Amino acid sequence: MVPTIVETSHSAPKLLCPNCNGEYVHVNSVVVANEYDALRTLAKGEDETVALRVTTVRRLTGLDPGRRHTIMLEGYCEPGGCGQTFTISFQQAKGWTYVHTEVQS
Repeated sequence: MVPTIVETSHSAPKLLCPNCNGEYVHVNSVVVANEYDALRTLAKGEDETVALRVTTVRRLTGLDPGRRHTIMLEGYCEPGGCGQTFTISFQQAKGWTYVHTEVQS
């Protein structure tokens, strides 16, 4: 599954829900994992409230850690759409950047 980005009449393209192609999606956290898939930086918040947390865990993304960092966007589709949560990950390995999309049920 590949995330969909569409052109709009606004100044920037929009990200669509990877499950239903709904337009009203929210990215509510950003995760950065190191090449050992062990260090997590989580940034989340809305408006003036922002939290930044750094934790050390094992196997946080569920992806093969590769040789570089993984950047993961965690989001959800509004209930007017499908209401599902999803992740979009960008993972580097040997000069390539892979894009993984997963919809949680």
